[in-house]
Amino acid sequence: MMSNEMIEKRSHAHNDNLTGERPWGDLGQVIGLIGFLLFWALDSLVLHATTFLAKFIPLPARLAACGLLMALAVYFTLSGHRAVFGSPVSGRKIIREGVFARVRHPLYFSSLLFYLALCLASLSLISFAVFLALLIFYDRIAAYEERLLTVRFGPEYRDYQRKVRRWLPRIKPARFDD
Repeated sequence: MMSNEMIEKRSHAHNDNLTGERPWGDLGQVIGLIGFLLFWALDSLVLHATTFLAKFIPLPARLAACGLLMALAVYFTLSGHRAVFGSPVSGRKIIREGVFARVRHPLYFSSLLFYLALCLASLSLISFAVFLALLIFYDRIAAYEERLLTVRFGPEYRDYQRKVRRWLPRIKPARFDD
């Protein structure tokens, strides 16, 4: 049985969570990363069971696409981390600047870009299938977090959702008139 103090600490820690992440979301991301890399490496580097499409697209073209997506993944990762953890925030607010004005989940988006980059490098159909499963997983995590943010911020978050897409970034950042 938990004491009231333990319950209060646990409740307080949960309320301090930046978004109210989905239970097991972090573990699922780690398992997804390991699983994807395992399938990708086995098919792309060893078995070549589903990489037959690679012979139709030259390696330099595939590596150029891979490099571009990796660069975008690094940009969204660094910019997203900087926006969330880089400066002290007074009170709770919706981050709508920088990459958050282009896509609602830049850190998840960067993970998906990383997976897609590896898929394009080898054109492994098994890797594409695992990528699609991961896309569904990340979409569910994002939807869960968005429900919590809608409860927490109400119409302000719904306005943010209308102006900023979940997955497909805007070329021009969304404008917010406060």
